[in-house]
Parts: sequence; C-alpha cells; structure tokens
Amino acid sequence: MEKSKTRKKTVSTIISRNNYSEKSNKLIALEDFERMESSNVKFKLEWNNGKIERENRMKHEERIILINISRCFEKTELYKNGNEIMTEANVNLGKTNTVRIPDGCYLTRDEIVHSKNHLTTPQLVIEVASDANTSTHIQQKISEYFENGNCTIWYIYPEVRLVQVYTTLKTVKICTDTDICEAVLDGVLFEISVNYIFKDYVL
Repeated sequence: MEKSKTRKKTVSTIISRNNYSEKSNKLIALEDFERMESSNVKFKLEWNNGKIERENRMKHEERIILINISRCFEKTELYKNGNEIMTEANVNLGKTNTVRIPDGCYLTRDEIVHSKNHLTTPQLVIEVASDANTSTHIQQKISEYFENGNCTIWYIYPEVRLVQVYTTLKTVKICTDTDICEAVLDGVLFEISVNYIFKDYVL
C-alpha cells in the first residue's frame, strides 16, 4: 500500500510541477497517465503509446468559439436529452494506443455518466488549430480518430476564419463565411454557420 501511494505521489509531482519533458525516453503506463493532473493552463497533456505529448490549450480569446458552438447546440433536442458538447474530455483511442483531449467533442449523457475515458471516437470532434500545430501532426490526429471509428471532425482555423469539415479521412469540405458546418449526431443533423462559430471572436 505504501509503495502504491509513493508511486502516485511521484507521478502527480511530475505533472503538477510541469517537469515532464517530451524529449524524455521514459514511458508512462496508461493507468499512471490517467492519474496525472496538470496545473498548467497553457498546455494539456496527451498520451501516445506510453509517451506524453504536450498540446497547447486554446487561447483565452478562442474560447468564444467553443461557447458559440455550445450555445447553438443547446437549442437542439440532443441537448434537451442530456447530451453535451464537452470541452477537453479524455478520449481513449484504443486501436492506436493513444489518449487525445480534443478542444471539444459530442458525448451522450450515458457516455458522460458511465465512462471516465471514452473508448471510441466521439461522433463529433472539434479541434482549434494553434500556431504550434504542424500539418503533419494535424493529419496524424485526424487519421487516429478515423482509425478508431466513424466520426465528423471540425478543424477550426481562427486566424483565417475557416473550418475544415472531415466526414472521412479522404472527404473534407472547406467552410467559410455563411457556409454551414454539419454533423449527424445520433441520427440528428446539427448545423451551425461559420459566421456564428466566429461570432464576437476578435484576433
């Protein structure tokens, strides 16, 4: 018992002090990763085959983007049934042995209540691109989501007010201005215009 407590404290200390280096060769077990808590408001920590990857959180001014999507979603029957657009939920992608934390994703009430780490790709994944994201890294994450299940991915580029809507790895629609971003969630069509996504957003 004492050994277990020591192990947990050591893992917690690594993250709470934000000492973990992505260049480290040390691998972290999934169960240890799940116990980690990060106090860094600028970064979120994802797990990739035993290695920790540090991802930028959304900038303060970009949070209005997820708020706008959530406000639009709250008008739907899906929301009235207890489903949510969740921010930064852990998504366990078992087939690729990764745990990703998308900026936003659609989860049913049952998934929220009964699953700490969601074991399949959410039906809708929302990512806000940051300056640190390379095109290779973006495509890698998109591939991971689709390899683990069917979904729709909205990749949002705030600086150019553009949304890439992926419905398969090879099918993408570029949306701007009055274009409508769509996702079918539990058989229900959810729609929002690009202009509304960026309502009150200021660079």
